[in-house]
Amino acid sequence: MSSSKILSAELIKSGRDIPLNELLFAKRVLDNYIAIAKETSPKELLAEMREAAQAVEYFKTETNSIEARNHISRMFAEIQNVESFDAYKTTARPPQQALQELIDDRAQLIKHERGLLIAAGYDFSRV
Repeated sequence: MSSSKILSAELIKSGRDIPLNELLFAKRVLDNYIAIAKETSPKELLAEMREAAQAVEYFKTETNSIEARNHISRMFAEIQNVESFDAYKTTARPPQQALQELIDDRAQLIKHERGLLIAAGYDFSRV
């Protein structure tokens, strides 16, 4: 992953309304195919990779109130135009990184909230 951010602070903040399971699922789809894609792979795999990205239903929108969702949806739509495995990797990395940024932000929020609950005296050993 690149050290430069894909999403602005405003987009990350809007992305806090995206369900975590949707972020994780979409990221898993991209991660899995990026990991196995090689130029020597059968061309049928490339079609499957494009179809898998298209099948991430949550990120098939352009007019949602969550601007981060719309932004990532546009990135997913670009995957449909790839014609090679290298192009797939290049095109799939920005949404992959954007999803990771949202997941990282969510993890930091959860960690912070957990710290607040512990400081308030909540006992997590019974959860």
